[in-house]
Amino acid sequence: MKARILFFVVALIPLYLAAQSAILSAPSVSKGIPTDLDMALGKGDVDAISGFLADKVEMTLLDETETVMKNAAIERLSEFYETNPPRGYHIKSVVDGTRESGELVTLNGNFKVNITYLDTKQKKVTTLGIGEVEATSSL
Repeated sequence: MKARILFFVVALIPLYLAAQSAILSAPSVSKGIPTDLDMALGKGDVDAISGFLADKVEMTLLDETETVMKNAAIERLSEFYETNPPRGYHIKSVVDGTRESGELVTLNGNFKVNITYLDTKQKKVTTLGIGEVEATSSL
């Protein structure tokens, strides 16, 4: 009987370790856990953000939308962060690992953020939108 239990325990250890490895290696954005990009957004670290941008990015800053090359996106973000010093970023929702929405907290107020990734593996940002949070009306 002891031999069966020992065999059963020994047989389950590799399965347990494989499951743990799969959980830890899964893309963190799909779990809503802040990634390096999320932390960089919250700090206004444009250099770090640039590493996540695709070569072309559809970018919306406030009410202006245009498709820009990576360097132009970095310049626009730098200008935005100079005007709106960041205080943090909070993930609001994640959809299928390729889309994320969140809220950027700055000294000048909060901004909604929408991100679309090229795919779940490369995690290159193809769409980045930062807009004013719409005020909610109270009745």
